[in-house]
Amino acid sequence: MLFGRSLIRQPEIEHSGEDSEMPRMSTAWRRSIVLLSILSVAALFGGCGSDDDGVVGPGGSELALFINELLANNSTGLADPDFGEKSDWIEIYNGEGEAVDMGGFGLTDDRSQPFKWVFPAGTMIPAGGFLIVWADDGDTTAIAHHANFKLSSGGEKAVLFDADGNVVDLVEFGAQVEDISYGRTADGGGQFGTFTVPTPGVTNGAAVTPAAIHINEFLADNENGIVDPDFGETGDWVELYNSGDLSANIGGWTMTDDLEDPGQWTFPPGTSIDGGGFLLVWADKNDTSAVAHHTNFKLSSGGESIGLFDGAGKVVDSLTYGEQQPDVSYGRIEDGESEFAGFGSPTPGESNENSTPDAPPVIHAVWISPAFPTAEDSVRITAIVTDDMSLGLVRLFHNIGGQTVVGMTETGADTFFVVLPPQPSETVVEYYMEATDEALQVTSAPSDAPASLFSYLVASAPPMVVINEFLASNDSTNIDPDFADYGDWLELYNAGASPVDLGGWYLTDDLADPTLWEIPSSTSLAVGAHLLIWADDGDTTGIALHTNFKLKSGGEEIGLFTAGQVPMDTLTYGVQATDVSYGRSTDGGSEWEFFDIPTPGESNE
Repeated sequence: MLFGRSLIRQPEIEHSGEDSEMPRMSTAWRRSIVLLSILSVAALFGGCGSDDDGVVGPGGSELALFINELLANNSTGLADPDFGEKSDWIEIYNGEGEAVDMGGFGLTDDRSQPFKWVFPAGTMIPAGGFLIVWADDGDTTAIAHHANFKLSSGGEKAVLFDADGNVVDLVEFGAQVEDISYGRTADGGGQFGTFTVPTPGVTNGAAVTPAAIHINEFLADNENGIVDPDFGETGDWVELYNSGDLSANIGGWTMTDDLEDPGQWTFPPGTSIDGGGFLLVWADKNDTSAVAHHTNFKLSSGGESIGLFDGAGKVVDSLTYGEQQPDVSYGRIEDGESEFAGFGSPTPGESNENSTPDAPPVIHAVWISPAFPTAEDSVRITAIVTDDMSLGLVRLFHNIGGQTVVGMTETGADTFFVVLPPQPSETVVEYYMEATDEALQVTSAPSDAPASLFSYLVASAPPMVVINEFLASNDSTNIDPDFADYGDWLELYNAGASPVDLGGWYLTDDLADPTLWEIPSSTSLAVGAHLLIWADDGDTTGIALHTNFKLKSGGEEIGLFTAGQVPMDTLTYGVQATDVSYGRSTDGGSEWEFFDIPTPGESNE
């Protein structure tokens, strides 16, 4: 007897949790003793022990029979056809060029008992074929073979003996993870690995990590796009993408538009996707596979789900989508990645990166008129909205009479408006906008609405808070009480007839970014009072208020905005001298002058 030994590097799997997508693997050396040749007694005496029927019997030489794959912890995988149970199994592979009669061979998990379980007479494995033995302690042969032992998920051996008690193959394995099989990376090969998608009864080369196959793009309302090659129709379609390096055999996998019915349509045997390749499936209810694959369902343009499941019924990828527009596909911006977009130029069977995705709408500006409404005023809310392709709907959500949504009217030049009715004095009207394009991409304003909202206060008289004075180059004038620095500062003044709650208002040194710094809540300003705010990039509230920006002595902008982002007061100034402030000649007045002796927090007069 001639036997060869080879060391095989076996990954041991550490499962990080039931919901982990992929196991973490550390390597440990395991041994697999592989038969290189068996010299039978008949061969020693010059006989081959075979008939002319092409079947190699137990006495044949150099039998290429292998324990090819096993699953020692089957929880949700394949069920046996006799008892309907998800049990352990061992796959035997025949690498011979002809069929092999396994009758009288032994299979065991204890090497000291070579014939713990014996293959029944006449058990055949065709050339290049596979045989599954259920290691479930069933000890019977009906539709399938059932051994009289179970595999230990904690690790042990599986050994195949010929009818003379000689080791044909031995595989030793460590602790196994639920529903992950262990086998040869190539059928009959010497390298072992793990398979997150077990392949009982089929080539191990068909194994593929589920996360490598993606629903990459789909078109649910194909009116003028490509036609299918079998029926010449503009049907709906789904594109799959294999982000792995190896070809993936997805024969036996299923696809559905009802996630509660995962087995709705099955991919034919031998269906594969090359590594980095695409597969286009027509969701047109024709239920056939000819030049192309056609499912037994159609996609709904009104919105539904698409699911892809492996042969064991586990979800590989799924998505739920909303209403779709004609001839606009929806897919991953980068093949296999997580971010989706609409495509005005669909890319069926090709990389999505060959097409420029439809960008979402852009809301450039929102304002109200009048800026400070009273109880007698209707309020016109206006916005400028653009889209790179075709804008669909612009809506405004407001809180008048409860949560209400109204469509905004386009006046031309990308301008939309809506008029809200007068409200009682002291009413706070809150609102936000949504713009939707024909690819159903939505942009909100404010960008995080409805968590943040625009608002305006209906007042008996409009507030009159102004930027009254500022110093943009403070070297020796006054020191802030929190950091003891000569920081820049600005002064606000209430020139109105009522106290003003400034909480939620904004200050900025960039009028294009009105919400740069928010005034803390409960900050109020009495009639005729001054408020000093340090523009020193301190961004804190201590004894005094400190913004998150500094003023530039070379000149820039200053803006005061209400909580609804309505500009209350703005100015643009030029170069400033050190320790010389710039302010209104009289508090709240329209004339400005420089002050050699600044008056922070006090009257300019």
